[in-house]
Amino acid sequence: MSWRTEEGIGRTEESIGRTEEGIGRTEESIERTEEGIGRTEEGIGRTEEGIGRTEEGLGRTEEGLGRTEEGIGRTEEGIGRTEEGLGRTEEGIERTEEGLGRTEEGIGRTEEGIGRTEEGIGRTEEGLGRTEEGIGRTEEGIGRTEEGIGRTEEGIGRTEEGLGRTEEGLGRTEEGIGRTEEGLGRTEEGLGFD
Repeated sequence: MSWRTEEGIGRTEESIGRTEEGIGRTEESIERTEEGIGRTEEGIGRTEEGIGRTEEGLGRTEEGLGRTEEGIGRTEEGIGRTEEGLGRTEEGIERTEEGLGRTEEGIGRTEEGIGRTEEGIGRTEEGLGRTEEGIGRTEEGIGRTEEGIGRTEEGIGRTEEGLGRTEEGLGRTEEGIGRTEEGLGRTEEGLGFD
């Protein structure tokens, strides 16, 4: 056998060794690839699980959005009612201001009436002063009248006393007249005028 043939055989064997080494590496790579595929499939499963959870979360999010929209609708309705209430409040404020204006007008009239009342009270007090002065004068006149009545009663007493004495004098006069008539009768009898 020539040396070239041996050299070719050696190269062939070397090539076969490299091929076998490559096959071993390929098999190792295949195992790693299969392991990677398993991990990939596991990751896909987890991904799918995550997608399921994400879809569930999306469903809950959509449900929450529905409730949020419902809440927004109720909020808008409440805002409408609030605006309506504000309108009524403003109307009430206007009526209150109108009422305050009328109250102030009434207070002005009341103060005017109080002024007139105070003026009337002043005049009344002045009239009372004059009345008291008149009462004083009346009491003074009453005192004088009572004094006059006392004097009149005293005069009446004296008059009655004088009348009594006059009556007594009349009695004595009548008695004297009787005696005189009696004396005249005796005188006529003595003179013979029977």
